[in-house]
Amino acid sequence: MSTGRGDRRRVVSCGWFIQGGRNSEVECQLPKLNVVGSIPIARSIIWFGLLFFLHFPLSFVSHSSIHSAFCAEWAFFAHFFCFKMKQMAQTYRERIKELIEPFIESEGMELVELECLRMKSRWLVRVFIDKEGGVTIDDCTDISQGVGDLLDVHELPWGSYTLEVSSPGIDRLLVKDKDFEKYRGHRVKVRLAEKMDGAKNIRGRLMDVLEDGGKKILVLEEEGKTYRILREMVVRANLEYEA
Repeated sequence: MSTGRGDRRRVVSCGWFIQGGRNSEVECQLPKLNVVGSIPIARSIIWFGLLFFLHFPLSFVSHSSIHSAFCAEWAFFAHFFCFKMKQMAQTYRERIKELIEPFIESEGMELVELECLRMKSRWLVRVFIDKEGGVTIDDCTDISQGVGDLLDVHELPWGSYTLEVSSPGIDRLLVKDKDFEKYRGHRVKVRLAEKMDGAKNIRGRLMDVLEDGGKKILVLEEEGKTYRILREMVVRANLEYEA
């Protein structure tokens, strides 16, 4: 089946067990790059070329400086390219979230987290879903089908991509305020933007979620020690497995 999107792969998993769901392999020709710049990748390549040929000759002060100038120029372009790719991934993530979250909620499930990463030769879109009582393989398969169709119709992300849909697993991410309230009494691990007591990573049992002056405060306890952490200081948080 040809879609004009490139190679599309879908992977369905539940928890930490990877299983084959609706994996679809699509072999087709990538569309030609639009040289006027409407395609982000083509636009970036064109700009790199223009910047290189306009700026690089200025570095030829002497024959002995050619090698160092060349390395410096390409280090700049590599840094700039990585920055643009991260920027593009963030843009795709926001657009995909706006697109698929209403669909997932209409199916009685919750979008826990969404990742959009640029791999070596394709995009990787990871979708984590959950619902009361936990999700099943069938749930992941149905969401994979629906989300994949939405991505194809809206051509997000552009080019080849792999779509992975799974449950959050035993180390479920805590993203929203309601996640912390829901998992009171569970063991969690939080990574902070700044150090607290000499550490950015803090583990403990989430005892409470308080509000003080309009700000959320997480109360963690570990070995008799209590931590009061501002919610806004949390960069990443997830549950910890308890045997």
